[in-house]
Amino acid sequence: MLAGESPTPGPPSGTVGLSDLHRLRLVCARCEKVTSVDLLEERPPATCACGHVFDWGEAGPIIDRYMDIVRRMADAEFEIELELPGAEE
Repeated sequence: MLAGESPTPGPPSGTVGLSDLHRLRLVCARCEKVTSVDLLEERPPATCACGHVFDWGEAGPIIDRYMDIVRRMADAEFEIELELPGAEE
């Protein structure tokens, strides 16, 4: 949606807006505790509550870049929509 256009009630069926994809769900390999992280508000934790270290390795820079993109999209005057797998037009 560009500035000045009327908003739509949401993305078409079978799509999801990139600005909506800002929550990570981490599952600890040791204790299986689920940790949810909102990338608009915080960085992913380095450790689980049980003390297990989340090894971000090569994914660390990717997560950092994705956080930057998500934060920019939240304030953008347009939306990028991704098609969900299996969605038909």
